[in-house]
Amino acid sequence: AQGKQQQQQAQGHGQHHNSTNDEPGLPQADHDDSSRPRYNTGFRFDREKWDEHRAEGRYWQWASTLLGSRLIRRTLPPAIFLAALALGIQLFNVVVPEAYAIKGLPLRSFALSTTFVGLLLVFRTNGSYQRFQNGLNSFIECLYANRNLVRQALSWLTPEEALLRDRFLEYSAAWGFCLTYHLLYDKEGDPAEVQKLRNALASVGVRPITIDRIATAHNRPTYVAQTLSLLVSRSSLSEQKKTEMDRVITQLMSTMGQCERLRQHPIPVSYTRLTSYTLLFWSLGLAFAITPPLGWAGVPLILFLSLALLGIEDVGVQIEEPFSYLPLWQMCRANSLELWEMKRQALDIARSQAAWDSELADSMTLWQTTQQGFDSSVAAEDVMPRAPPLYLADAMRRDYGDTTSSSEDDR
Repeated sequence: AQGKQQQQQAQGHGQHHNSTNDEPGLPQADHDDSSRPRYNTGFRFDREKWDEHRAEGRYWQWASTLLGSRLIRRTLPPAIFLAALALGIQLFNVVVPEAYAIKGLPLRSFALSTTFVGLLLVFRTNGSYQRFQNGLNSFIECLYANRNLVRQALSWLTPEEALLRDRFLEYSAAWGFCLTYHLLYDKEGDPAEVQKLRNALASVGVRPITIDRIATAHNRPTYVAQTLSLLVSRSSLSEQKKTEMDRVITQLMSTMGQCERLRQHPIPVSYTRLTSYTLLFWSLGLAFAITPPLGWAGVPLILFLSLALLGIEDVGVQIEEPFSYLPLWQMCRANSLELWEMKRQALDIARSQAAWDSELADSMTLWQTTQQGFDSSVAAEDVMPRAPPLYLADAMRRDYGDTTSSSEDDR
């Protein structure tokens, strides 16, 4: 129902523009400043969010949301299992005679293996963070290249190619959403997932017929890129400009390939399993080493250490595939709104340029009229020669000294 409502709103926007002779395909919100949708900056840090991020009371603020953390929910079951094991060891030592009690493992062996476990976690998290950074940079590079492509189209396409420009902008606005769907879901896709793509495209002013064409394509980002290339080839641009725009489209496909490599090829699974196995068995042994000498105090200590170690490992696993972690839909919507804003700015600049040209033409006409009148007056009258310009007078004064004299001839 939400998707149908958004499509009806998009169609309503198109009818509004046809009735007011505005540019076709431009969302109504981009014309009305009061109703223009504002960018969702929840995924981006501004100055206020940075101040909140490094505030002195951040520890208490984050501790208040500890139980609702997804990281805690993922690592809590194995941590509870290890704490229950420590509790069972302590109960066994309390029930059975001291001669049969579990004496515990030597802590010296765990002190020697701590360095190995720490290096294993560091290498794992560093590799995952590097993949996360590469994925973020590649996706943002796609959006910036898309924005640069639209800038070229708005600047180079002639007013007679307004329809071609609108189609170019429409498919450019759909590019980011198609890439997001391609990275998050399968190519065929579930009908509910495809409907999510349809709703996202309708929310940024893409026409229903264009949405149907994109939704039925097998590889949607490639289909959009091929359509953009076809629109460039059909334009009246020079070969140099066509080559430049094709270079940007090639950059889009290249960065999409980088995103696909990160999506399809993880860190070697054997290394990930080795890290998980090592942490699990090391934590199991730590429960047998800490609980006998510490007694009941060893149970919460094992729970805390398990949450910390398993949490670090879980963060590395989660950010290894960055696209499920990043708010790609919000980023694409902000980029699409920026594209429509670029079109509005291009129209404003074109109107301003026309006004500038008109003012310049009036000024040139006035100057020519004045110059012609001055030339005719000079030819008709015997006028005194004008004084030299100030810069020439200063140069004469430097070369020949002060020319001021009491004599009228000297002056």
